[in-house]
This record gives sequence, structure tokens and C-alpha cells, in this order.
Amino acid sequence: MWFWYGKDPKPGTIVTKYEPPRDLSPALMRYIWKQGFDERVVWSGLLNLVSRGLAVLEKKPDATYIRPVWPPKRKPALPKEEFSLYDELATARGRKGVRFSFLDDTMAKMAVRMAVTLRSTNQGLWFVENRRVVLAGAALSALALLLTAKPVFPEQWVILLLPSVLIAVGSFYSYFLSQRIFELLRVGREHPTLSVLKRLLLLLLLELPSACAVGFGAIFLGVEFGWVLLATAVLLTAVNLLFLYLMKAPTMQGRQLIDEIEGFRHFLCMVKRLPMDSPDAPAKRLGTYEEYLPYALALEVEQQWCDQTAAIASSDHNLSDLGGGIGHIVHIGMWDGRPVEIAYYPKNK
Repeated sequence: MWFWYGKDPKPGTIVTKYEPPRDLSPALMRYIWKQGFDERVVWSGLLNLVSRGLAVLEKKPDATYIRPVWPPKRKPALPKEEFSLYDELATARGRKGVRFSFLDDTMAKMAVRMAVTLRSTNQGLWFVENRRVVLAGAALSALALLLTAKPVFPEQWVILLLPSVLIAVGSFYSYFLSQRIFELLRVGREHPTLSVLKRLLLLLLLELPSACAVGFGAIFLGVEFGWVLLATAVLLTAVNLLFLYLMKAPTMQGRQLIDEIEGFRHFLCMVKRLPMDSPDAPAKRLGTYEEYLPYALALEVEQQWCDQTAAIASSDHNLSDLGGGIGHIVHIGMWDGRPVEIAYYPKNK
């Protein structure tokens, strides 16, 4: 089924683009490029509200906060995925702002609403998840377990069903939690801080019930049916998790758009001193750095784009325009085991 439905179309020729393809928002660009939803989708959407002058970032001792500019200078004309963020953010305008952390209830609510909006408006347009095929594979896996176990008595059916569900659900959540735990362990070795320790302890507490579910399920299956069924259950769980990822594939239209996104990403991560000096580059203008920073964050090249010599100079800024400097470095979260930071100059003081 993967050969028929899950293989990605071959990429085409990558041509450098100096503007976002098809006027995509940073959040939607990230969603299409990664074929899924994650933290950077939310980060890039919120940062684009900042670049539009609809919100501001505030660096405080405990964390970074984002709050709306109220009343707005103009009626915002936003794509659906960004409007869902702005609507939630504006509702919280009476507070000091929303903490830039997914441990904050408001931020978590904003992320859920944005994920629903993106999925409902782009379902099957740019990529397909082939979930029916994955579910069919899961059903065949359950049948394989049944044929291996050969339960006879009602008690054996219960012992087979409940531990199998425990192993499947526990493995699913443990897989994603363990990725974050390993990332935080790497960060802790390089930058040991109290906030990293708190996040690590929280994830370990969430990991504990998942690990217990897998452990108890394995013990019950092994005691009642032997190691052959246990090995079969572990193998099939791993196969199902693998193909849950592999079965996603871009459509032909989505493949073409991803090639265009790669061309724009190539421009954002150029390392030469003045990338805007290329003959086919867009006209120089103030604000290019701020305008494209959300896209750089979405495409995981914010470090290159935030470089002062490549970004500030190429967007034709002068130090006097920035009040004598970039402003300050803002930490917005963790990704791939490292802190994600951006150079931000607050215009609205």
C-alpha cells in the first residue's frame, strides 16, 4: 500500500525565490512543508502578527510574553489560520499578555484551534495522510495477534484485548514523549537551567503512565500466551508507528508548492553578505528583515536570517533605524534539543 499510495512524488527543479510563494502565510507554509502541525506553526503565526503590527513581544524575567496592540491600528485582514490566533489573543488583551509557552492554558487553546482550522481548510489539498490505509494495517495487525494467540476461553479473550490496547496506546504516546525528553537532556547538558529541569520532570511524569501501560501489558501477554505473542505485539506496534509516518505523501500540486517553498528557503538561508544584491532579487526596502523573520522561523533557518551582517544589511537597515541596535534577543521555545531565539526590535514602546 505504501508503494501505491505513500511514495512521495519526485521533487522538481529548485529555483531560488525572493518572496513567499503564492502569498502563503508562514504558518500555512510550515504546515505544508512539514505535512503536519507542530509548535513552529504556532510560533511563526504569532510572530507574523508581530511583524504586521498587531501584537508585540515583551521579554520579562520569567518568560517571553505576547500581547495584542489594542485597539488595532487597522482592521486586520488575516488568513483563517492567523485569524484564529489573533481572535484568541485579542480575547486575552486585558491581561499582561500570553506567555510564549505551551504550558500556558491560553497558548494551548490557541494551538488546538489553529490546528483544527488548518486541517479543515487544507485537508487533502496539499498532502494526504492515508489514514484509512493505516487503520486497515492496524486491523490486520490485530488479526495477526489473534491468530498467534488462539484464545479459547473468555478470560483469554479479555487478557488478549486489554494488554494489547495498553501496549498500543502506551507506545504511541511514549514515542512522542521520549523524543522531547532526549531533546531536553541534551539541552540540560549544554545549558542547565531550572526551567529545563521543570520541563524535564513534567515530561517524565507524563512518560511514567505510558511506560507502565506498555510494561504491564507486556507482562500479561507474556505470562498468558508466551514470548512469541509478546514479540509479535512489539514488532507490529513498531511497524504501525513507522507507517503512520511513512504513509503521508504530498499531492502533485503539493509537491510543486513544496519545491517553491524550498526555493524561498534557499534565499532565507543564504550566507553571503548581501543576498539582496542578486540581479533578480526584489527591490530593497525597509522592513524586509521583520517581514521575513516569521518565514525563517517556519522553515528552520531563523539563525541564518537573524545574523546581523546578512539580514540587517541585506534589508537595507541602518543602526540609526533600529535605535542603535537590534534591540534584544527573545527566547520563544525549544526545538530539536536547542533553544529557539530571535533578534527582535520592539517598534511600539
